[in-house]
Amino acid sequence: MVWIDNTLFQSPGYVGPRVLTADGDHWRTLAELFANGSTLLATHMSRYGEAEEAPEDTTAAYFIGWMTGLYVRPALWAVREHGLLPEYDPAAISVRLHSSGWYDAVSFSRGPARRLDGSAARKALAEYVHSLGADLVESIGRHTRLGNRALWAHVTDTFADAFLPRPALGDDAVAASTDADATLAEASFPTPGPRWVHYEGATVGLGQSCCMSYKVPGGTNCAPVCPKISEDERRMKLAEWRNALPDRRDS
Repeated sequence: MVWIDNTLFQSPGYVGPRVLTADGDHWRTLAELFANGSTLLATHMSRYGEAEEAPEDTTAAYFIGWMTGLYVRPALWAVREHGLLPEYDPAAISVRLHSSGWYDAVSFSRGPARRLDGSAARKALAEYVHSLGADLVESIGRHTRLGNRALWAHVTDTFADAFLPRPALGDDAVAASTDADATLAEASFPTPGPRWVHYEGATVGLGQSCCMSYKVPGGTNCAPVCPKISEDERRMKLAEWRNALPDRRDS
């Protein structure tokens, strides 16, 4: 049996959400948040919406993206770097509540992990994220007007985006987008992943989901990835985004 806990993510090479030991009253397990009849998730979403003046649908979009990323990014890193996949167990995964209502860290209780590589790792990771997505869509769906397909699109977009290196440049980024598509294909997700655009040596995923950040005071579209902008505007925003990447800024 292989075991995994938070110490794995203290490596200097780890890049992703903060992974900490759950300690104190600000931590909640996913099982607590997902439980039928629990008001915790609704309370946290409401608190965030009030603090940021975000409408209910924008808040729901933010939360499902954040909560997907908190599991996906560490899990993907563990698979790539160590060939280990943390089991998806809502009772063994905790998130830390920020004072404004969102979640800013994740904790994995010490538990079993699967040692996997290649296609077996892709399939297991996809199945775990599918299970997480189903729980998120059901739980967050109780507190939003957004439909299941819109919520699932946030899951698949966030999952796919986690594969890209930062910055997403060169052949590594192209290979990562191909790996993301192959992994998504290993489970029956209700929505596809993003449409990849390879632009002047950089890679970006054009999302199937809209976070509706433009509804927040001072917010804008998440261009160039926003699905709601015109193709002319997208081309302009792609050029602005590409010019802001490090290899252009440092040249």
